[in-house]
Amino acid sequence: LERAADTYLATNGSIREVLRTILLAPEMYEPAAYRSIIKSPTEVMVGLRRALEAPLDSRAETDTGRLLGQLIYEPPNPAGWTGGGDWINATTILGRANYAARITAVRGDNIPDIPALFRRNGVTGSAASVVDWTLDLLVGGDADNATRGLLLDHLGGSHFDFETAVRDGRLQDRKSTRLNSSH
Repeated sequence: LERAADTYLATNGSIREVLRTILLAPEMYEPAAYRSIIKSPTEVMVGLRRALEAPLDSRAETDTGRLLGQLIYEPPNPAGWTGGGDWINATTILGRANYAARITAVRGDNIPDIPALFRRNGVTGSAASVVDWTLDLLVGGDADNATRGLLLDHLGGSHFDFETAVRDGRLQDRKSTRLNSSH
């Protein structure tokens, strides 16, 4: 706080420089702060759609928002949503996974073209490049070796061929199933 205040005074009130001071502060990168905020359902939905360059689908977002406890413009009270740990429970974790499955399955009108996204970003050469790029895009590269290994195996590992993976549906689910069809 003191550094931010000093920056404010030293720069004649430049909010840009105050934000720079805050965002580059070592405290922002300490283990206690790293990924300490749980995203709201809206942040998850918009972030995933933005990352995958997928158009919004008001029905999918409304259905998911209702299931996950955050229907936009309908807060539970004037104070809004409590957030934090309240966003995470057995239902909401499954709902978040179902949402990701729903918007990446090849069906409907408002789906992202995942293979085209990889092509536009030059990520077609190997299973490792696809996995690493995707993990970086969606979780900042933060995945353990076991998870990365499962994803590499799913794509075919060293036998990976981009066009075959597209045809076989390994890059974008061709089924309309979700993890739990009751939601």
